[in-house]
Amino acid sequence: DANGATLDLLSGMPEELISRITRMGMRMPAEQLDSLITDLCSIRAFSIEELAKILNRTENHIRNKILPKLLKAKRITFTIPEMVNHPKQKYIATS
Repeated sequence: DANGATLDLLSGMPEELISRITRMGMRMPAEQLDSLITDLCSIRAFSIEELAKILNRTENHIRNKILPKLLKAKRITFTIPEMVNHPKQKYIATS
């Protein structure tokens, strides 16, 4: 089930981060969502599909609304920068 998949993605994550994710609603302010994604990607790289599952958002929303501004602000970067549309592309926080 979807919740099981989400739990798998969160295994080994800090409790504080898991707590923020479980408390979040659909109307979370953009800054909080941006911060959550940046914090997730600082632990390991995530794909759009994984982020969508964890955050209960559509892949299109993540791809078109959230990631472009985080990339532009250099808060996250591509794991395969030479091929931004690579099927195995993931995102990681910049240090």
